[in-house]
Amino acid sequence: MKRMKRMKRMKQMPFILAIAVLCAVPAIAQDMPADLTQARAERRESMIRGNPAAFDKLTTAGFISVEPTGRVENKAERASRIVAPATPPQGPLAPPQRLNERITMYNNDMVVFFWQQTMPQGLQNFTETWVKENGQWKCATSHQSLPVAPVAR
Repeated sequence: MKRMKRMKRMKQMPFILAIAVLCAVPAIAQDMPADLTQARAERRESMIRGNPAAFDKLTTAGFISVEPTGRVENKAERASRIVAPATPPQGPLAPPQRLNERITMYNNDMVVFFWQQTMPQGLQNFTETWVKENGQWKCATSHQSLPVAPVAR
């Protein structure tokens, strides 16, 4: 019973964070600490190039991920899917094409990001929560979902 309640809370957390992001006043991108911007870029690159060690360094031990299918994964489960592509991208990666990005910073040690991105499956929503842990920025949660069509009135 306790485990079911815990799983339910874990599934609800990204949605609550997403609502907080959408309702809060976005921070200005240039106010983002340079080390956070670098950590986000390095973590993204670790997943694209297949570097689980870099992913591990930039992800909290208690990391929770929710995929568009509803699958919930912990850090080890998500890291197990990071593999080097047969043909790794050469040179620097192109910056991600994030649409409607919103950023909310809490104190100087927690930041919530929301954005939309066009993926092969279509437009998707993304939410990430980053925390500063022992002086290093790390991703604590990530959530992907498919946008819901607006309700006709």
